[in-house]
Amino acid sequence: MNQNIMSPSEAVGKEIKVWMTRLGVTQKDLASTLGITQASVSDKLRGKTNFSFSDLVLVSSALQLSLGELLGDGLLNAKIPTTAELSNDGEKKIAPIGFIPNGATYLVAGAGFEPAASGL
Repeated sequence: MNQNIMSPSEAVGKEIKVWMTRLGVTQKDLASTLGITQASVSDKLRGKTNFSFSDLVLVSSALQLSLGELLGDGLLNAKIPTTAELSNDGEKKIAPIGFIPNGATYLVAGAGFEPAASGL
């Protein structure tokens, strides 16, 4: 199994890059659609900055895809584990969430970045 854990932003960027490649869309084309620079698109595709919901709607529309098609079933249907816990001082702590590519689907890594299916 591939243990390359991606942030949610990286996983979204990966899905968009796949569609861009399939449809022959360049970063310059996407930059024009979003009204941002090509460098900003590159940052979004690499997960360095987030795509906003409005960005995702614009991208899916430009590519003539539904949001579900753009993001893919594997990402949309990944089961997110509960990662919140209280610290000793009563503050709520949230463990980071990451995605592990697994073919056409994703496994979700939660607290401590252990795969969600560990121990099964």
